[in-house]
Amino acid sequence: MKKTFKTLVFVIVGLLALASCEDVPAPYSVPDKNSNTISPADEIFSQSFTSSLGDFASLSESGSLTWSSSSKYGAIISGYDDWDGTGQKSNKPGVTYLISPEIDLSGTDNAYIIVEQAINYAKSTLTDDHHLLIRLAGTEVWTELPMVFNGLGSSFDYKTQNIQLPQSFVGQKVQVALKHIAHDSYSSTWEVKSIKVAKGLVPTTDDGGNDGGDESAITCAKAVELTNALADGATSNETYTVIGYITQVVGNVSNNQQTFWMADEKDGGKVFEAYWANLPEGVTEFTVGTKVKITGKLMKYVKDGKVTPEMKNATVVILNDDGGGSTGEEGISVTCAEAVQLTNALADGATSTETYTITGYITEVIGNVSRNQQTFWMADEKDGGRVFEAYWANLPEGVTEFKAGSKVKITGKLMKFVKDGNVTPEIKNATVVILEDGDGGSQGGGGSTEGTPVTCAEAVQLTNALADGATSTETYSVTGYITEVLGNVSRNQQSFWMADTKDGGKVFEAYWANLPQGVTAFTAGMKVTLTGKLMKYVKDGNVTPEIKNGDVVVLEDGDGGQGGDGGGGQGGDGGDPVTDLVNGDFESWVEGVPTGWKSASSASLSTLSQSDESHGGNFSCLVKADAAANKRLATQEITLEAGSYTFSYYAKAATAASAQTKCGYVPVTIVDGKYTVGSYKYGNFANLTNAEWTLVSYDFNLTEKTMVCLVVMNPKSNAGAQYTAEDILVDDATLVKQ
Repeated sequence: MKKTFKTLVFVIVGLLALASCEDVPAPYSVPDKNSNTISPADEIFSQSFTSSLGDFASLSESGSLTWSSSSKYGAIISGYDDWDGTGQKSNKPGVTYLISPEIDLSGTDNAYIIVEQAINYAKSTLTDDHHLLIRLAGTEVWTELPMVFNGLGSSFDYKTQNIQLPQSFVGQKVQVALKHIAHDSYSSTWEVKSIKVAKGLVPTTDDGGNDGGDESAITCAKAVELTNALADGATSNETYTVIGYITQVVGNVSNNQQTFWMADEKDGGKVFEAYWANLPEGVTEFTVGTKVKITGKLMKYVKDGKVTPEMKNATVVILNDDGGGSTGEEGISVTCAEAVQLTNALADGATSTETYTITGYITEVIGNVSRNQQTFWMADEKDGGRVFEAYWANLPEGVTEFKAGSKVKITGKLMKFVKDGNVTPEIKNATVVILEDGDGGSQGGGGSTEGTPVTCAEAVQLTNALADGATSTETYSVTGYITEVLGNVSRNQQSFWMADTKDGGKVFEAYWANLPQGVTAFTAGMKVTLTGKLMKYVKDGNVTPEIKNGDVVVLEDGDGGQGGDGGGGQGGDGGDPVTDLVNGDFESWVEGVPTGWKSASSASLSTLSQSDESHGGNFSCLVKADAAANKRLATQEITLEAGSYTFSYYAKAATAASAQTKCGYVPVTIVDGKYTVGSYKYGNFANLTNAEWTLVSYDFNLTEKTMVCLVVMNPKSNAGAQYTAEDILVDDATLVKQ
């Protein structure tokens, strides 16, 4: 996978091996297994590390670890050793690079790099902690080259790997580097015998893996090499057959297709992707562990600088099925009421072993379509209300959205979802068959697309007549002007206050209302009609009259608006949102890390995990506490123009114990190719409880264009203040330029 960093990221030609806290034996000698023979005419660069590091330089981004040379093992690094000569080994954290001199690729049409290496004592972060990078000499932008980790991570057996260099670097002077990351509690040992660069394409000779009865088949590793030789976004002219094991299935079946990752070994991880591959006849879903043969054209898919080697819509042949697999199309037929009874009998959070088919009517559609899926509630009668939930159900072929009133049949396994003591009976990612078309319905909030017309003032009167926390049985259409927009858009929804006049203030709230097609954000001054069911939301004795997830029709465009201070829980500051703040709603996660929230500098200093307790959307970010040290959730480095900014987010304590947080930023500069932080700037501490989300904000001014990381601090324990560090949840972060 290719990643572009405006950081001090160096071509990491190796794989990250993590040495455990346990006693690690010294690396032992392994016979030289380099079978790549390069003619002198084709060799551009060669460095053996068994006598010295040559002109390579060891550079520490953090910590004090260094690369060294061994006559037996080549270039070697580990964060686990006997540091003080006492005979006791311990771990040291650090991010350390081994950087090459300039390599001149002038006069070459194609080139590839050859790395001979071994990694041992690696943990699950193998691919995160080892990287192969390349950059044009004299520039600061590094690109990650794709490494295949088959056979690396758990032994000192040396493996030689060829990686095609992207065309954008061929014919120019470049640098490459190895990057190793050691952690506080573990580290790998990484040994690199040599690095070479040669003219031409990666040799096509294959030393194995062509089993399954197809002599023309290639391995997953070979498919990656061939894909990486393509131009970004290009598809191969030739058709290939790739054999390997399914290592991860992504999402559910849609239109008789499903996506999966595969590798040359069962535990080989995410090496090559079969994107929306066709299910063979009689197979209803792919399963991990299955050995398969896929056929199609290779594609080099690139997004946000990341490369995914893949085959789209491949034909699949099952060679052997060790992963199980389902072939049944329907389950046990039940009504919605029966499904609820069966679900309630499950343990909290449990999923049924049997597959069920539930027939009923869609009573309420929640949110908009995403990735060909949509959520809805159903019941045994059209007006039966919220009885059973189809969570992110798959849209049938030819259906663009679900509609209230449709009679449907959904199939899947029952799940008892429990949050804050409330039980939701549901099927997740169900297969849906439409039995009768509906009469339309609101995208959340329930009811039809039109309700009883009322003014904002009338809507408030009707809401106040409800019991605390109750929702009206009728659907209403409230017409008025947007007076204040709350926060940013998340999952195609946004909150706002409205009134009967443009300057009427905060009269009635549209809580996470659905944006109409073609509208990217609500603005103050818009005249709108909001349709849904009235809800009397009560918190701390304060009543908020609202419609949740209502449908909106824009009658007149607005004049722009200022974000509010939260109102009924949504919030944000006035000004222009800064789009460089990526994934502020924490809905996108990759390998346990929220997208856009991992700095190249040392600003990021925390253990993070995904939480389904959210302020908006589906997820938030849990920031672990440390009694002895402040922890920081930091964004990736972003460059801001001179001006005044407000950085905000919502936070709450992750447990019943109270917690604290404060937010700010840190300027970042690049010194000798290394991302270096300056002085941290923070606002005041905010006290947090688990009962509610608290809006935390910090205003700051930049006098010139500055690279920064936005920072969320989870402070350490303070005995003097009688404060104990606790985990916190963070969600819906925004950066606004005033």
